[in-house]
Amino acid sequence: MKMKSNAVIGIQARTSSKRFPNKVMAQISGHPIIEWVVNHCKISGCEVFVLTSTDPSDDEFVGFLQEKSISFYRGDLDNVLLRFLNFMNEKDIQKVLRVSADSPLIHPAVIEKILVAANTSPEYDVVTNVFPRTFPKGQSVELLSKFAIESVSRLSLSTENKEHISSYIYANSNEFKIKNIENQKDISSINLCVDTPEDLARLQDIVDLCNFDLEFEGISWQTFSNSVLAVQKKT
Repeated sequence: MKMKSNAVIGIQARTSSKRFPNKVMAQISGHPIIEWVVNHCKISGCEVFVLTSTDPSDDEFVGFLQEKSISFYRGDLDNVLLRFLNFMNEKDIQKVLRVSADSPLIHPAVIEKILVAANTSPEYDVVTNVFPRTFPKGQSVELLSKFAIESVSRLSLSTENKEHISSYIYANSNEFKIKNIENQKDISSINLCVDTPEDLARLQDIVDLCNFDLEFEGISWQTFSNSVLAVQKKT
């Protein structure tokens, strides 16, 4: 599944979530959520960074990343847009593929779909699968150009736009070149994100029933999505 790409993956993560504090370190089958996300992203062949904050609340989290030899970058806690921009400037990166740390079951094939589209159509500022969404929540991937992030950063933004870095882009889509990738079947009603302890328990059930692991070895996107759909119908 590995392919050549000039993009790196940036996993947006912090431990100070209000609804579920330290959820990135909550465990599924004995492994923290962040480890699931990182492992699945690495299968794409891209260089993977966890983009977290310089706030002391993330010190212990960074210690875990260092222990696991996971590359990371620390930036602004609340202004995530600035965190990504400073990361790209410091590392001289032109394109970043943004994945959220609340997505432990992110499938490498979904990442690959975005990378293939970006390589085929390099003129786009954004390549995404959420505009509109046809993939489940928890399978959201956005490849953002430095041009797009810099353009937005120059504006007077709301707190929400600073935290949700693509929100301004989608709200003002006429100002950017956006390519959206659609799933063969609209399964956007499925939620594979972890926002609450109840979500964590639900995803643990899915992992157990579908026999998923950190590697997703031999599990195609079609097999994965069919398995998740089957579990949804039973519960």
